[in-house]
Amino acid sequence: MSKKKNQNTRPLPIPPAPICFRHEAVRHNPVAPDGSRFSLVCVGHIRAKHGSVLPEDMTQFVGIVWCLAGEIERRFDGHTARLRPGWVSIVLPGTLMHFSVVSKTAEMRFFAVDGQDAEKRVFESGLWEGEFPSGPPPEGWLDILYERLTDAGWDGDDVASSAAYDLLVRLGENVRRMTSDKQVYEARRIIHEQWKDKSLNVTKILKKLGVDRSTLSRRFLRVTGSSVLDYLLALRVQNAKRMLINTAKPIAEVGEAVGIDNPVYFSRLFAQRTGKSPRAFRLDPLGDDSKC
Repeated sequence: MSKKKNQNTRPLPIPPAPICFRHEAVRHNPVAPDGSRFSLVCVGHIRAKHGSVLPEDMTQFVGIVWCLAGEIERRFDGHTARLRPGWVSIVLPGTLMHFSVVSKTAEMRFFAVDGQDAEKRVFESGLWEGEFPSGPPPEGWLDILYERLTDAGWDGDDVASSAAYDLLVRLGENVRRMTSDKQVYEARRIIHEQWKDKSLNVTKILKKLGVDRSTLSRRFLRVTGSSVLDYLLALRVQNAKRMLINTAKPIAEVGEAVGIDNPVYFSRLFAQRTGKSPRAFRLDPLGDDSKC
């Protein structure tokens, strides 16, 4: 008798990793101080063996994570990304994700921020959610942030938060300098900044960059493994999934919020890329077998 194939394609959970070293300072106030536009939440340093470093959770902050050694896997909203030494990962609020060590051991440093303009500051720095080549992390600067946050009172520390913002700006400069194809970088930056705009399409991106379609298409595919249009649509579906999980907005409003104002087209696109209708996904998001 032949054995039935396992229909569940979701990856098996990785057992908890033995933490060899964990050094972390956390802001006393669990929410951003009143009126705060950019506030440092935590600064940390972890060394761990193979296994899950952080439990699966819905992130509430903007997170910046550097890999110092080994290899770290980030699973988020049905996607998987690998982080290696010299690379940094940017995480935005509302992401269902967790980090795990997939090599024998790994080391990571990180900080997190919140506030009214936290996500806006990420985009202004030329960054977006994803993994980027960045070079070694600024360990001396992170040590200073750690000391400032350790000594901060209930309302946090404006000096530490200001330094964290300066660090974010410098990170954006480093990433752009180390990016091999500046044209593709700019195209992706436009998409990540403007995906909510229903008028954003490939023609508009080409016009902004002043480049012809065939040139950008060829270079974009080489760097990302995707066409420009597929990349834009995947990002819109990805954010629609988050809205379906985190809000009670009607399906049509979710589609409009991610730049697709035709409800029929939105539902068809969502089903094509996730295997489920928006309504079915909202009822059972963890059972999603994402294709995007």
